[in-house]
Amino acid sequence: MKKYEETPLGNSKVEEPVSVYFTESPSMVAMSFNNQSFIKMARKGVERKRLDALIAYLDMDLEQISQLLGVSSRTLMRKSASDQLNIHISQQAILLMMLVQKGIQVFGTRIDFNDWLRTPITALGGDKPINYLDTSFGINELMNVLGRIEYGVYA
Repeated sequence: MKKYEETPLGNSKVEEPVSVYFTESPSMVAMSFNNQSFIKMARKGVERKRLDALIAYLDMDLEQISQLLGVSSRTLMRKSASDQLNIHISQQAILLMMLVQKGIQVFGTRIDFNDWLRTPITALGGDKPINYLDTSFGINELMNVLGRIEYGVYA
């Protein structure tokens, strides 16, 4: 059972763990973050090696991930493993990491989640979820669909 910090009356809020941070293995370690942590992480910049792990988790290549992040593959190729990505690329990468974590939580395995990403679904009007990964609005919609699947709602 998760223990929450007690806060003085008038300032009560509960924050749940919602993110994932990838390591180069590409195993992943779930961490507890709130919106302030996400802001700090995006501002600091996600390391390029974390992006490589995300590429592996999504079964994509550098060209495909660069399209999702709105940056050229050449720009990503020039980055060393320890280089920090800019705030905009980092923000999109963090959203994708959160989606991957939720997808694996719902489907149980990375393989099943990746199969779902590439299969047309009714909830998206017959479109494939992978086509929604290039915008934060699309990722938000996929998070909603995954939530419905998780709770057994027709999706």
